[in-house]
Order: sequence, then structure tokens, then C-alpha cells
Amino acid sequence: MYKIIFSATGRCEKVADGFCSAFDKVEKIDLSADVDAVEIPAGEICLIAAPVYGGCVPTVALENLAKINGNGAKAVVMVVYGNRAYDGALIQLKTAAQQAGFTVCGAVAGLAQHSLITDVAADRPDQNDINQLKEFAQEIQLMEAEGKLKTDIDVPGKMPAKEAKLPVHPKATANCTGCGVCAAKCPAKAIPAENPAVTDKTKCITCMRCVEKCPQGARVLMPQMMKLAGPVMKKVWGKHTENEFYL
Repeated sequence: MYKIIFSATGRCEKVADGFCSAFDKVEKIDLSADVDAVEIPAGEICLIAAPVYGGCVPTVALENLAKINGNGAKAVVMVVYGNRAYDGALIQLKTAAQQAGFTVCGAVAGLAQHSLITDVAADRPDQNDINQLKEFAQEIQLMEAEGKLKTDIDVPGKMPAKEAKLPVHPKATANCTGCGVCAAKCPAKAIPAENPAVTDKTKCITCMRCVEKCPQGARVLMPQMMKLAGPVMKKVWGKHTENEFYL
């Protein structure tokens, strides 16, 4: 099967891999990097997965997905969120997958550690999540073998009016050596290679990849504010939320 995924920090991929563990062979297409025109064989099953930022799927993921020709291949769409809400992201990703030529036969809203407030859903996905995801994938496989998969499914939510832009962005500290790893890894191309200490706030999607990838630990997101906000947001968003599955 094909794992078509945007995962800036690896959190989304952990959830996706729970689903993919039911398959013997998985080929990855990375929506966080430039994607050349790709043709998916019509008979394949695909997982299309992306995180939720401010209730939306990141635009760069949707733009790269649009470069893929699904050829009617069956797809499960998956959005991964940090326990607040996924708002209209699931129907947004489903619509984009259909526009790319996929037949959407299933959907998942999965839980992962919040990328900004890391105290929220800190243990997700846990082993129970992984088991649920694998069982859902096995159900998809069985229904596919029996010819019972739908050619369209209903998912909750309304299409987002526009991409949400978060008001906070990572910045470089004095420890920045200018190595350029962050610029090379930034999916939004918001960090200029000639001056990686700078962040273009008009392009930054606050995906936190630069923070995760910096070898010097020299990129941060307002650490004092995050330290204060963490306990508050954990209290507000800390209740246990279950994964949601749609067939």
C-alpha cells in the first residue's frame, strides 16, 4: 500500500504507522517535500495522512497531494490532531483526495502529542491507539477482499474558510551556527538558506520541524510562554479523547 503523508515532526507518522503495520509492504510518498507528478496504480489501497494545524490541513500538504494522480485507487484519509479538535480538517483532506482522483473509502481522526503544547496528549498514540489503528486497517483489508468498501463516505465537519495562521513562530537563538539544516528541512520554505537565523512569518506554518531538526537545539518557540501555557492547556484539553473511524 502507499503511505502518502505530511509529518513535520514524526507525530503524524507514528499514528499512520499504526495503520500501516497491517500491511506487509508500504511505499512512502512524502508530502512535506517537493512532489513530482506521481501516478498511483488503480488497484492499490492508499493511506493519505496529514496533521491538523489550527483546524486545517497545511496548504503545502494539499498542494503536493494535488500533484498525485489517484487513478481511482481506494484511499483512507487520516488527520492527526493534538486533542483539541480537528474541526473541518477531515472533510478538507477527503475533498482534496477526491480531487486528486482517489476513491475515499475510509477515514480516521487520530490522536498524537500536541506539537506546540507538548504536555497535551503527551502519551499519544499509546499502545491501545496503535492496536485500534491496526484493527481498522485489517477491517479495510477484509472489506476490500469481499468487495464491500464504499466508493464514498460521510465525515463530520465543514470545509474551512481559509488556512489558519498561528500567531507564533519558532526563532533562532544565539546558539544558531548557520548550518542550514532548518532551511533545508522546512516544508514551507520559510527559512532562507543564506540566513537561517531568520524566519519568514508570512510563510511559516508553525509545524515545528525546524525545532525538531536543529542539531544545536537553537530554534525555539517562545519557551517562557509555552511553559506558562502548558499546564493551562493541559487542563483545558487534557481529557482522554478516542480515535474516530469512518467507513
